[in-house]
Amino acid sequence: MVMTFFASPEEKWLLALAFGVKQIRSSDWVSADHVGIRIGDIQVRGAAACLLAIEAAVPSPSLFPNGNVGMPVALLHWQRSMAATPSSSSGAVLANAELITRQMHDGRPFLQGEHAGLADIASASWLLPKKEQLPEQHSLLPWLDRMAAIAEADSNGPMTLRTSQLRDLEHHGILHIEARDGVSHVSSPLDVE
Repeated sequence: MVMTFFASPEEKWLLALAFGVKQIRSSDWVSADHVGIRIGDIQVRGAAACLLAIEAAVPSPSLFPNGNVGMPVALLHWQRSMAATPSSSSGAVLANAELITRQMHDGRPFLQGEHAGLADIASASWLLPKKEQLPEQHSLLPWLDRMAAIAEADSNGPMTLRTSQLRDLEHHGILHIEARDGVSHVSSPLDVE
């Protein structure tokens, strides 16, 4: 069973899109004061930690379809600042939507090419709750529709996660694993709370 914690609509979209790309489903969604997932005896807290744990648990299809890890992970910080943009600030939404549009000007279906990945997830997760601020004929609407469909796609089954799957990321300093009371608590220095 995968329990998913989220504090905002953007965080719920972030994890729903990651689960959709991986074709897995969360059994429970819980509103909380933080974003996180719990899979068996592993508790993961923070957006970056969750996404990296999901990637470790289900490596294919990859959240990094063209092999670029740095830029999509950096977009998580951008996503966080855009998610904090007030809904009344349509100028900021439109200006940042223009940045995404420029990336896709060559007709590619997703930000990094033919397959959705973390760059799309980070970008769409803040924009989907603000979609109504885009003009009716905005060129990003088909991409947003594709992303929403990914979040709703059928799953192939449950996700399992073992601490051993996370050890390499811990070794590289991207994740931190601490065992307390029979539960492995996973976090990432990439998540600044």
